[in-house]
Amino acid sequence: MSCLEIKLMQSGWYTGNITISAPEGYQISTESSLNGTSWSDSFVYDIEGNHDLTVYLKKVDSDEITGGIAVQGLKIDKGDPYNLEISYEKDSLIQQIKNFFFGKDKVTVTIKATDDVSGIKAFKYKYDSDTLSLSSQGKDETEVLAEDEKVQKNEDGTVSYSFDIQPQFRGKVSFKAIDYAGRVSEKADTENTVVVDDKSPKVKVTYAPVGEETTLKAKVKCDTAEEITRENKETADAETRFIYDGAIKATVKMTEANFLCRRCESNCKKKMEVRFGMVQSHQKRL
Repeated sequence: MSCLEIKLMQSGWYTGNITISAPEGYQISTESSLNGTSWSDSFVYDIEGNHDLTVYLKKVDSDEITGGIAVQGLKIDKGDPYNLEISYEKDSLIQQIKNFFFGKDKVTVTIKATDDVSGIKAFKYKYDSDTLSLSSQGKDETEVLAEDEKVQKNEDGTVSYSFDIQPQFRGKVSFKAIDYAGRVSEKADTENTVVVDDKSPKVKVTYAPVGEETTLKAKVKCDTAEEITRENKETADAETRFIYDGAIKATVKMTEANFLCRRCESNCKKKMEVRFGMVQSHQKRL
């Protein structure tokens, strides 16, 4: 009877208790005595971890008891990965404003989780754009196995992995931690927004009179004494100053890759004087 063996229903890790059954015609126990020993057709093993166990079989029709039979690899993990964290490396940030983390060339993200029973087998991470801008590109779910050389492991079962988010991006980070038993925990950083931006916004300024009483009097070269020209143009550039004789509306239009476009309007009163046939402005240059 020493050739008898106990076969488990599956190999690898269990996520619950294991039922160990005796072969047909036998009963099973973890003790070898006839007296005071509980013999049954099966029993439940419920200790978490990876363990070996010695069991004994008793033949039903003769009460003959076998020698010890090793049951190896009783692997039970009933708990999900825990202590999931998402953090952002300070050296990769330009600044943090409230719940916004800003980077120019990249933002380095570290994900971390702990499983002290079966261990972390893999991470699956992604970052999703939260803006309508077509230039803000997220990343689909990416799997990283614990065997990856960039994965850091501690003796307490904590595993961490760092990855970079490249420009252009604005959005949020989430990930899953999967242990060797197949149990999964998820974490999404819904409070913080990551912005990685290496492109300057494009700005366009236009001017328009407010009411019929305001007219464009002249257009002059910026910071020069050159001759005034009278041109009825409303689009400004870096070398242009416009002179009006009343209230105007300045409209600033910004195109930004990783933020919603904003529109800024400002009404300014201009005081004009005519001296020696020259038109001068006493208002600061827009």
